[in-house]
Amino acid sequence: GHYSTPLSAILSFQCRETTEAESSVCLADGTSLSLVASEVSGNALGHITAIGANCIDPRIALKCAKEISNGLGPTSELSLWLCPNSGEKWQSGWVWEQSNQTMLPQEWACLVAHCNAKFVGGCCRTNPRHTRALQSLKEKS
Repeated sequence: GHYSTPLSAILSFQCRETTEAESSVCLADGTSLSLVASEVSGNALGHITAIGANCIDPRIALKCAKEISNGLGPTSELSLWLCPNSGEKWQSGWVWEQSNQTMLPQEWACLVAHCNAKFVGGCCRTNPRHTRALQSLKEKS
């Protein structure tokens, strides 16, 4: 069909920490996050407006943000998008790990806020308390 309004798209990846010395995070399949960001930035179609990571542990959100920013470079017009989960761990067998060390929404918000992403969302197991905590930090700054 024909659209009268241009479409916008966010390209988002699932990422994990890596043990390689040259990079702290990578795509879930092991591909370099900064390399992918560089490729997308250099070949971005007009409808891609942001690149980022989704369903990531908030403890690695800043690492992801840095890798993406390094790959995009200072002249890229693409924005940063992050959508971390609640910080709980996914276990095989289709269950979330129950822990007494679950991250509080305020801790989640602090980690996410330090990433300076233009677009922020909450993925698995986040809830309105996470959104309120992030909004509260924004209002204080």
